[in-house]
Amino acid sequence: MKKRLEAILSGVLEPNILPFFWLHGEDEGTLRTYMAAIYEANIRSVCLESRPHPDFLGPGWWRDLDILLDEARRRGMKVWLLDDSHFPTGYAAGALERAEPELCRQFLTRTVIPTGAPIPAHPAPWEPGRYEDADAPRRIFQDDRIIAAADLGGGQTAVCHLTRNRGPHPSYINMADAASVRVLIDTVYEAHYRRYAGDFGTTIAGFFSDEPELGNDHLYEYGKRLWENDDLAWSREVEEILRRRWGADFERNLPLLWEPETGVRQRLDYMDALTSCVRRCFSQQIGNWCRDHGVEYIGHMIEDNGQHTRTGSSLGHYFRGLWGQDMAGIDCIGGQVYPQGEAAGWNEQIGWRDGEFYHYVLGKLAASLARLDPKKRGRAICEIFGNYGWGEGVRLEKYLVDHFLVRGVNRFVPHAFSPKSFPDPDCPPHFYAHGHNPQYRHFGALMAYASRLGSLFDGGKRKVQAAILYNAEAEWMGGCLELSKVAVPLYDHQIDYDFVPEDAFFSEEYFLPEYTLYLIPGAQYITDRIARAIKSLRAGGKRVWFVGRRPERVIDGNGPADFSDFPLVMPEELAEQAVSVIEDRVRLFPDNDRIRVLQYDNAVFLVNEGTEPYTGRIQFPLKGKPVVYNAWENTLEEAPERFTIYPCQSLCLLFGLEGCVVRPNTDISAYTKTDCSDHWRRSVCESIAYPCFGAAREAALPDCLAVEMPAFSGFVRYERGIEVPTDVTSVLVEITDAYEGVELFVNGRPAGIQIVPPFLYDITTLVTEGSNHLRIEVATTLERAMTAGQPNGRCLSGITGAVRLYMKAGLHGAEGSTQKNEGG
Repeated sequence: MKKRLEAILSGVLEPNILPFFWLHGEDEGTLRTYMAAIYEANIRSVCLESRPHPDFLGPGWWRDLDILLDEARRRGMKVWLLDDSHFPTGYAAGALERAEPELCRQFLTRTVIPTGAPIPAHPAPWEPGRYEDADAPRRIFQDDRIIAAADLGGGQTAVCHLTRNRGPHPSYINMADAASVRVLIDTVYEAHYRRYAGDFGTTIAGFFSDEPELGNDHLYEYGKRLWENDDLAWSREVEEILRRRWGADFERNLPLLWEPETGVRQRLDYMDALTSCVRRCFSQQIGNWCRDHGVEYIGHMIEDNGQHTRTGSSLGHYFRGLWGQDMAGIDCIGGQVYPQGEAAGWNEQIGWRDGEFYHYVLGKLAASLARLDPKKRGRAICEIFGNYGWGEGVRLEKYLVDHFLVRGVNRFVPHAFSPKSFPDPDCPPHFYAHGHNPQYRHFGALMAYASRLGSLFDGGKRKVQAAILYNAEAEWMGGCLELSKVAVPLYDHQIDYDFVPEDAFFSEEYFLPEYTLYLIPGAQYITDRIARAIKSLRAGGKRVWFVGRRPERVIDGNGPADFSDFPLVMPEELAEQAVSVIEDRVRLFPDNDRIRVLQYDNAVFLVNEGTEPYTGRIQFPLKGKPVVYNAWENTLEEAPERFTIYPCQSLCLLFGLEGCVVRPNTDISAYTKTDCSDHWRRSVCESIAYPCFGAAREAALPDCLAVEMPAFSGFVRYERGIEVPTDVTSVLVEITDAYEGVELFVNGRPAGIQIVPPFLYDITTLVTEGSNHLRIEVATTLERAMTAGQPNGRCLSGITGAVRLYMKAGLHGAEGSTQKNEGG
């Protein structure tokens, strides 16, 4: 970590931020301008998104890539390529629209008829769901066939058909069919390699798959259990596996997939076969191709509200679906995560959201896979910020970055830079927006912060105390406790955890660390192999607890389950029980359930996700005296005895740096405070006109600009003079609240950008004795301008708090500490 820290303090920015850059066929000047804008926002990678491009893989596409790669080479930037022309990944640039039928998606259906009735030759016609276009043209396939018919009893017969005439995307690749997936590789990946082979592994870093899906049933019908689907994903490989596994019982077993009680083992077998095929045919095949060609493979599936263990719009198993990739990916869009959003509820952008899933499971899925899969080397990536609306500014973006950093994510795909004419209505916010976004420079400061911390938490290992069994198999079979119900009591008590899939206990491909505590979420059924694994763990002296309930049956085992000798802990008791046995953890005095903690190598990173400042003493499971790494200012500072962490702010502490020189910490209580909330002159300008402000007028603080100018978005400038007495040796300025990004100038010299309150500046080196001039510029979001003064959220403008001046008198030249680090 010391070498990484030295590089970070020297100003090196790693290519760990890779925003989507949407391409629509813009002119060369616009493309080059936007690459410059991305670079100047402290970003050293970019992910080119082809979704809106009119000529993907055509002459227009190659023209644009030639320009963009030229810019990237000149700037030393890395380029990632989104791997399809349509969303989600799988369209293969239209190749499946004309491919042989056996390469296209196939679905298994069940029709129940009275025994003795004529058996239908075809399944019922597919009917579009809520998010599907009934008038969209669909390719018609002629290879429907009956695959099984079995007596269900009670005078009913079940008939299973195979058909390609279902699903929202029938002309997409079959994720469980190797030959079908190869069409995507041949069409998209090979085409780019033929043209840019010399850039592979240098300028071109790799490919990104966006939300690949199995594609059965209907789009975005989250929450449906397997037996509730109208149809199920199928492939030749899945059929071969099940015929070998079931033998003569194949036809009898197949219809039972839709039976909640009598089809438990059959669903386990089917989903195991399906997700194993997805892993091998899709994820690993593409990942191996990329690695063979000197690049990497990344992306994410749909995880929403627990969909990561289900089919339809996802891939059925988070760990298997992304196993072939080189980073562990997730995404956060449209209000899925937001401050104090732990409760479930309705979100106008995404519909029903399970707040506990998004706050306690989503980030940890990526962190867990990054830790357990050696080839990912601890790298976890999150697509972030997308489609939150123009009201999302740098304050919320800072919260989101910290939210995922503290959960173990160390790379980000900001969503998005759009060079389309402003305003582009496609999933805002857009970070540059042809110069119209007032917070572009503030966003750039946030990207530098995120890059530094991402680099610091890269290449090492999280310190994790608990393993929570990933519940995919339990979810497939029957009733089970949600992962969040186990995670919440742990995380609210600063106990970190991994979600560990069953495969990790049996496959040498996984790295399986030692945990203090192994937790099995309560489930109706448990598989025989995990039953044997946890009994072996317990025999070896490990703590293994069931949470919520013990299983009723072991599937594929010897009948009823007997786990009466294993501890059973209710979710509401879990925190107290876990705290009593886990000693190697960060402890807060006083306790606080909104302080989130990441322990990574010799670093501890804490984030306040509450609404009130936290002040207290912190006990660390690391030796030595900590040093504060101020990632925003990129400096090392002396650690106080008691820590204060404000809402939406973070604290990073490093150990093992004894002897280094650090800046002294500031004890604001030793200063004389003066209120400076009057005698300001205020002026405004739109972002595109900056720095040409209009006429100034008198203003007192807190400002009421949002009421006075309800449709204004842009920059708000506040100016006034201050007097600094002769005997003053230290001067601070505090702005208690503002919306949103703040930049302070003292006597015309910049004091820096800050984006979350309280905004505290040390201006000692910028002031002179006597009269001085303060200028504060506040950048708003674009929401008020974009909504004609009727913002959806609490979108305020300008300085909404007080401005205070803090001065300390004393001997000139006092340094206050012998531990200052000047850049490494």
